[in-house]
Amino acid sequence: MAFAQLGRGCGLHCGGYDCGRTHVDVTAPGYLRGVAMPSLRVALLFALVATATAAVTEPTESTGITAVSRYLRYLQLSFTSLLVVVVARTLLIAPPDYTAAAASQADPEALARILAKKDAMAERLSAALRLETVSYDKEDASVTEQMRRKSEDALRDLHQHLERSFPLVRRHLKREVINEFSLVYEWEGSDASELPYAVYAHLDVVPAGERAGWKDAMGLPVDAFGGAVREGEIWGRGAIDDKQAVLGQLEAVEDLLASGFKPRRTVYLCFGHDEETGGQEGARWIAEHLYSKGARLEFLLDEGLFVISGVLPLCRRPIAMVCLAEKGFLTLRLSIDPTKTGPTAGTPLPGLGAPGHASMPPDESSIGVLARAVSKLEKSPFPTHFNAAHRLFSALGGAGGPWSVVAANLWLFNPLLRLVLAAKPKTATLVRTTTALTVFKAGEKSNVLPANAYALVNHRLHPSDTIASVIARDRAVIDDPRIQIEIEASNEPSLVSQSDHPAFRAIGATVRELFPEALVAPGLFVAGSDSKHFEAVERRAPGFCPQIYRFNPIALSSEETAMFHGYNERIGVEAHAKNVAFMRSLHVRTQSRNATSN
Repeated sequence: MAFAQLGRGCGLHCGGYDCGRTHVDVTAPGYLRGVAMPSLRVALLFALVATATAAVTEPTESTGITAVSRYLRYLQLSFTSLLVVVVARTLLIAPPDYTAAAASQADPEALARILAKKDAMAERLSAALRLETVSYDKEDASVTEQMRRKSEDALRDLHQHLERSFPLVRRHLKREVINEFSLVYEWEGSDASELPYAVYAHLDVVPAGERAGWKDAMGLPVDAFGGAVREGEIWGRGAIDDKQAVLGQLEAVEDLLASGFKPRRTVYLCFGHDEETGGQEGARWIAEHLYSKGARLEFLLDEGLFVISGVLPLCRRPIAMVCLAEKGFLTLRLSIDPTKTGPTAGTPLPGLGAPGHASMPPDESSIGVLARAVSKLEKSPFPTHFNAAHRLFSALGGAGGPWSVVAANLWLFNPLLRLVLAAKPKTATLVRTTTALTVFKAGEKSNVLPANAYALVNHRLHPSDTIASVIARDRAVIDDPRIQIEIEASNEPSLVSQSDHPAFRAIGATVRELFPEALVAPGLFVAGSDSKHFEAVERRAPGFCPQIYRFNPIALSSEETAMFHGYNERIGVEAHAKNVAFMRSLHVRTQSRNATSN
């Protein structure tokens, strides 16, 4: 986010994302970005040119020592000029400050009321966690029909639990069951001219894994589906992914209804039932249902990243990463094309397209050729794109210390940050399309040369790449016509939502209200969410849901994020109450502003 840009391919502001939207500068007043900062760059350039010119034109001295001193003096002047620019930018440039907006609509009484009900809310979440709404892959042969029926019964039980727990929601909101197990609640607004918006969460969870892996801080066993409340924490699969959001959204609306709140804008609460296996039967149906009834959403809020502390060294403030985009995915099946292995077309060699005896191995085998191909992919990482990281670091001006300097001078520190981020797997995913070799299979007996072999390669696509460009690059890197590449599963990277949109600002203000120490930063969601199904409709019918934000209003340390799909998943009782308070406040803020067009 360096300068205001317009139109597609918006340069530094959007970092090269081909988003097709108009942007304005959000990191500082327009004068500083549009006039003062370019002027400082010109000043730096002028100073460097001036010193270089002086070095060339000044009469030379007779001694070498004097000449060296002169050049050291010019070098010092150049460094001083650079330092002046860096300091000036650090002092002048500030990220968006949501403090005033947070205070303008803060409701301390509502927060106190919600915190006073935290134990009752914890029990309702606990009851939901006791229901084993596990999603299983259809292709998983180890899953029995009895296990699938048990999960379906648990989903029905969860529906009933929500009906019992939120009587005002049941009375005032229209509830629709979508494709048997997903839910849509419609809270009708009083002004039909105002655009509605939607919040989303999912009812299902992943399997708990080995039950023995679940232990509390004292080493005592924890039932993954027990919903235990221990030492101020609610334990169980789904505590942060994603039943806390389902219950949190309904708790927030229940509290608003109890206080007599009436919305001007229609709100949709959408709960899918198969997010963990792709959302084809849940979120996809929900999105199509809303589109078919003529809904046009101003924005959608789905699950995403958290308010994370300890994510950056020397940064003591937590960072609320509100994700503007989501990486795509591409699973490729690589195998040997038997029509291209023999001396003539259609005559494959033993061990390379046709079976053979191990006593007479060929110079090259299917396993060797395929292994060499996937090894090339693994050793050839994709180029880095700094755009998503640029957005994140641009928002860190309020972090203090070295990060304030870095955030204000990304024009200088970009190359260094690229190297640092690309060096570690956890951060490299922010700046490039990643390559993971996940499956390699060949052969059945030790004395038989396998006719073929296959491998699965999983890419997570950066928003600057496409499925077509990734496949083309893989072909070029492998550079072997005998390797056949087929798509197993795919989804393009998401569009990029606006960080200067009123919905994003409302989210940022609500973050600062509930988490006053947190910095608000645009992020990139490197996992997958059900929001892709809403975007699929948006691509087909522009205007259906042009802005999608991915965020969980829960404070976690960077180590605690390992609970996702891992052991010991839990949420604090007070953290869940703040999750409810966040959703309540966001509704109030969103209802107080107009949104009559996309």
